[in-house]
Amino acid sequence: MGLEITTDSALPEAVAGQLYSMQFSAMGGEPPYWWDWSDNFIEDIPPGLSLSTNTGMLLGVPTTPGEYAFDVTVTDADEDFDIQVFTLVVNSTGALRIVTQSLPSPVMGMAYRAAIAVDGGKRPYRFSLEAGGLPAGLALSTNTGEIVGTPESEGEAPCTVRVQDALGSNAVHEYLINVEPAETNTLRIATLTLPYGRAGSEYDYALQSEGGVQPCSWEVIEGMLPTGIVLYAGSGILHGTPSQTGLFWFVVRATDAGMGKAEQLLELAIEPVELAFGTAGLPPAVQSNAYEVAIAAVGGVQPYHWAVVEGAPPPGLSLLGDTGLLGGTPALTGVYWFVIRVTDASSIAPGSVDRLFTVKVFTQDEALNFLTQTLPDAVRLDAYHEQIRLSGGTPPYRWELSTGTLPPGLTLSTNTGSILGTPSTTGQYSFMISAIDSDNWTISRFFSIKVPETAGPLSIDTAGLDDAWIGIDYEETLCASGGRKPYSWQVTEGTLPPGLSLASNGTIAGMPFENGAWAFSVKVTDLSGDQSLRGYVLRVFTDELPAIMTEELPCAQAGLAYHAALEATGGNPPYTWKLTDGELPPGLSLSSDGIIQGIPAAGSPSDSYVFDIELVDDAGLAESTCLELDIDNLRFVEMPGVRVSINWNWDWYDRDSIRVRFKAFVPPGIGLFGADTELEVSLAGYTAFSGDEKLSFAPNGYSWRCREGDARWDPSGGGRMDVPVTSMRLKRSAAKGTITGIVRVKFDDGIGSDFDLDDTTASLSTNYPFEVILSTGSNSFVGHATIPVIYKYSYSSQRGKARNAGKTN
Repeated sequence: MGLEITTDSALPEAVAGQLYSMQFSAMGGEPPYWWDWSDNFIEDIPPGLSLSTNTGMLLGVPTTPGEYAFDVTVTDADEDFDIQVFTLVVNSTGALRIVTQSLPSPVMGMAYRAAIAVDGGKRPYRFSLEAGGLPAGLALSTNTGEIVGTPESEGEAPCTVRVQDALGSNAVHEYLINVEPAETNTLRIATLTLPYGRAGSEYDYALQSEGGVQPCSWEVIEGMLPTGIVLYAGSGILHGTPSQTGLFWFVVRATDAGMGKAEQLLELAIEPVELAFGTAGLPPAVQSNAYEVAIAAVGGVQPYHWAVVEGAPPPGLSLLGDTGLLGGTPALTGVYWFVIRVTDASSIAPGSVDRLFTVKVFTQDEALNFLTQTLPDAVRLDAYHEQIRLSGGTPPYRWELSTGTLPPGLTLSTNTGSILGTPSTTGQYSFMISAIDSDNWTISRFFSIKVPETAGPLSIDTAGLDDAWIGIDYEETLCASGGRKPYSWQVTEGTLPPGLSLASNGTIAGMPFENGAWAFSVKVTDLSGDQSLRGYVLRVFTDELPAIMTEELPCAQAGLAYHAALEATGGNPPYTWKLTDGELPPGLSLSSDGIIQGIPAAGSPSDSYVFDIELVDDAGLAESTCLELDIDNLRFVEMPGVRVSINWNWDWYDRDSIRVRFKAFVPPGIGLFGADTELEVSLAGYTAFSGDEKLSFAPNGYSWRCREGDARWDPSGGGRMDVPVTSMRLKRSAAKGTITGIVRVKFDDGIGSDFDLDDTTASLSTNYPFEVILSTGSNSFVGHATIPVIYKYSYSSQRGKARNAGKTN
């Protein structure tokens, strides 16, 4: 039988501002049903009403009077559907009126409860006594209109009751309450209130009577019972399964065997289907990836409210209370437990339910993913076997065919993800495969398989191989197409990285233990003996960081070509170099292969440039260092000459001495030598400064001398008067365009450590850094050199001497 909506198209009228409920019904098809507004025709939905998609209950408080037309769609489990247009009239708020015209008589000394029913107007109502008074012992509830209590004396009590609604409208009614004597055996209905029921659940309750001549018969004389509930006349039992929700007022009459009668106004509240969670569990999340899941609720009275009452979602996720949406971007991995409570909006008996949820947050690498991106073609009537491989998530996995169809003759194994069989029909077949892990994490991907009549030529389809890392399991499967399966694979030339091997099914697997790049060729052979070859390079990386070996850079000369190669070791060559902070001298640049080269701008002031260099290896591992590059504006004509003499016999004083001679081109902008000339010379760790104790210079400013210290012996026998004795001389040649400088230092004991020497050093061949700083007035000129020296120690004289390499002591 086809699916069909059975609810009449004209719905019962509603009143603005008053609770309205209407249950849509359908028959046929394949339950369960899904209800929804449809956008095919009309969307004139009364404001304030909502449709439960699970139960088909139209519920709410309409806010705007008018006549509305809208269409509702019901869909069954087979995705068949039916659409019907409905009309609903929402009337203006009716005039306020008191429905209850008379009240049952109480009996003195017995509990009494009676309710004054009201309709129309706008809730909430407020009740009060306008005139007269209630019998002693009884009281009127101003909120509900119930008269309750135990009367203390018999007799009649006239009273006038006023009810006022939220809009200020009033209604008045007069009552005469007759309290009967206690000894009177008057029939009375003892049931004053009814327990609420729930739509779709069985309801059973027996009305009770007292006094009179039993047995009694029961009937409803005013109002209406909820649809699905009946009152059994012989027993007074209310029984059935209600299908409507809301508040139902009705008056029951009991008649005893002596024809005595009693009446009672009752109210029966029917709640919607019991509130429950529609979401059983939550899918895992991936760190730093957007996450969004709507936690559904069913039953109860909408709107719902969601809240976390225990525990906490993963950092970065939050729960929206008005929609139940759990969303955000998780920041930390881990397993998070928390309890969510959903509460409905029932005015009769608000419901709430709690459920414990768990969210696992994985890293990107741990996320559930398809390793298999495409499937090879099949050949009609040839056996086919391919596995859809996964990674990440929490095994074991389950595979499902979500949409589309496999080629006839092929099936999907839900336990292994293998597609196998013998295709019988040619064609192009597209389908979606869903993979589910043990946490119910679900991912889906479209695949296609082409089934030709005959196979194409055999070829290897894998274009390149993923990189491997030392100490980490590696697995990569080569793919081929064409020819006739099964295929067989082997390495024909070159070798795989140590620790890896190629299986006959085309899988390269193992754990590499040596970094580098390995070139090799593989061959695939099909069932007919056809073959195909392809070459690959497989790189194996180490997680060891590269190290920058360059600690110092040679100085550059303004206006002269400069070239310096940065050096590194370790990591995964080749390296890429870049400048990350600071700047190089103008005219110089750094290439990506680590070469600093160029010509520093001519006339550049002497300066030091400090900058940061970063090295990135082929695996993306990085290291950085800070370097300094000095720009010289004093250029040496030839290698400076040095002589160092050190006395290691501590019984002899004043035997250490240094002599340095340098010749440099006259730098542009230099002034004449004079009283403001200063000279500073550094060799290895020793520095000598000019002084003004004895200072002389030529009138033409082309020669200059200074001397510091007194080499005479102290008459008291304490050694020399003032040592060391430092003498410096500068001479400028206009014809040659050069400046010659000579620096001598005598009688300075204990300078061996400045030259990395001690009394156990017999010989040494090394390089000493050399620096000259020459100042004339406000101009300063700097020159650097690296001087190769040879040091030798004489056991007979206990002296050591160092000179330029190539010269003898």
